[in-house]
Amino acid sequence: MSRLSDAAKKATNREEAPITVGREKIKQDELVASYGKELDIIEVGYVQMKDNDGTGLKDVPCMVVAQAPKAWCSGGTVLDKIIKEWLQLFDGSMDQLNAELKAEPVKVRLEKQVQKNNKSRSVWVYTVV
Repeated sequence: MSRLSDAAKKATNREEAPITVGREKIKQDELVASYGKELDIIEVGYVQMKDNDGTGLKDVPCMVVAQAPKAWCSGGTVLDKIIKEWLQLFDGSMDQLNAELKAEPVKVRLEKQVQKNNKSRSVWVYTVV
């Protein structure tokens, strides 16, 4: 294979994040519309996605819920905070965290709310139930 072919292959071969393997992406709106507001988180992780200006990549927090185990959805700042807090309990081990979540899912209520200081934007609010 030529140098150019090798470079093209490297550029188009993206490594899948473990949380996405064998699963379809679903938006939070679809998840709540299909399965309700109360969901059981059974796995979390991060997926690399393009940042807002499209120039680089960022790690986006994601989750899988028991109600839709063949799907994953990305979350926002709140899910990121939750994952980071959980990881502290397991010395940063995502594998141990996910093993615990599979054994004892965490039930959350997921609701979309309009931002108080910017009525044109909405945010997802996570409430542990």
